[in-house]
Amino acid sequence: AIGAGLTPPPEIQVPLVERYLAALPPGVAPPIGLSRTVYPSRRPDVAFADITAGLASAAAASSHPDVTAGMTDAERFAHNNVHFGAPEDVAASLRGEPLLERGRVTDLICQVQPG
Repeated sequence: AIGAGLTPPPEIQVPLVERYLAALPPGVAPPIGLSRTVYPSRRPDVAFADITAGLASAAAASSHPDVTAGMTDAERFAHNNVHFGAPEDVAASLRGEPLLERGRVTDLICQVQPG
């Protein structure tokens, strides 16, 4: 479970996209982008260390309270939509994204931050 009082991103994103699609006029092709942190590496331990340090640095530099304080690394990565590890593991992890599973995404936007 993600930290107390926080809703997992898919529980927010999936209903939001479904409402957007329901409000579109018939025949309109919706562009839907999904932005995720993606860090494939032959050295998953390095990717893990880089992302962990990047998340800590981003939290320290933010003027907002760190809502991920007290989370495990796995919870923090899930909250921040991080997919990392060996390339095949990243692909498998992305396949588990609810919006990708439902075929709702037209564009997958990959970023390397905070790694």
